[in-house]
Amino acid sequence: MDFNKRNLYFLIIISLIFVASVVGYRNFDRNHHSNHDSQDPINLKVNGEILIDKVYTFSIDTPYINLTNLSFQAKFNYYIYIQIVSPHECTVRINIKDPDGDKYDLFCKYMSQSDGISEVPFGTTLTGEHDISIYLETSYNLNIHMRIEKGVNCLYDVLSPSQLGNLIQYDVIKFQDSSIQIDHALRETDAVYKFYFSRVSAISIEYDNNVSYSYSLLDDQGMNFSINWKNDQLEGISGVSMYEFGTASAGIYTTNLSINCNVNQVNIAYAIVFDHQIGEGIENTTTPGDGNIFNDLASLPEEWIIGTAIFIGCTMAILTVMLVNNRKKNTVGLNLKGK
Repeated sequence: MDFNKRNLYFLIIISLIFVASVVGYRNFDRNHHSNHDSQDPINLKVNGEILIDKVYTFSIDTPYINLTNLSFQAKFNYYIYIQIVSPHECTVRINIKDPDGDKYDLFCKYMSQSDGISEVPFGTTLTGEHDISIYLETSYNLNIHMRIEKGVNCLYDVLSPSQLGNLIQYDVIKFQDSSIQIDHALRETDAVYKFYFSRVSAISIEYDNNVSYSYSLLDDQGMNFSINWKNDQLEGISGVSMYEFGTASAGIYTTNLSINCNVNQVNIAYAIVFDHQIGEGIENTTTPGDGNIFNDLASLPEEWIIGTAIFIGCTMAILTVMLVNNRKKNTVGLNLKGK
């Protein structure tokens, strides 16, 4: 009787240890993946490279400055910071010309010293020399502090490190009321892809800064999907419009992006990211109840098969240990009785 109780207690203890270890591992594994998938986006807005950091004097006779031959790298954000540092006020306008000679009117604001610093973002599409012009409407001679810094790649401050590792397509494109094919590539079946769009060039308040867009996706079967987001309006400067698309088949997908704006051109950054697998893309081709146990086992989730195998293995090991201990004790008991 004591032997049976001891073995029963032993079996219960071993079972509890096994269950606790499995639950602990699953929790660790779940937390590990959760922490990995929820990594924060890159927090650094700028990368520390400073192109301009100087106070300039603007006079009544010469109320402008041209900063020429500034070397910009494509697909990066650049930030223009401006602040009046003398006790004056005026209207400030800023524009930039890219290597193609296209001009962007970025900024127009009535400013005073008490307004502090104004930020003007500009995401590039081209590598090369850019020219920045600052014009004032002023009745005074005054001093303005100008600072230009290079930031991270457009959208890289939005995407997490894990998303950057699953980046499928990425670019920054100049749009002039046009439609452009931005992607023509192979896609997996039963997979979710996230699409990110952002206007990265500022638009002066002197112009209508509403930018509308439409997006269409053609799958490998020739099915066209027209996709619009938030009344066809892109988010404001540096804002992000995002949506998800789940595929139903594998093959070449073609995507087109159309942009309509009220200025000469705008720069749009976009990224396509593989997010996760929805299913295995398997359709049931096995007749139910065909009696094939191997087909039935193959249809079980992998986690169930592994868990069942571990449980059976541990149970067999426990029974083996109990049987060995039982035989040893019986042998000892027989020897004692013989003596």
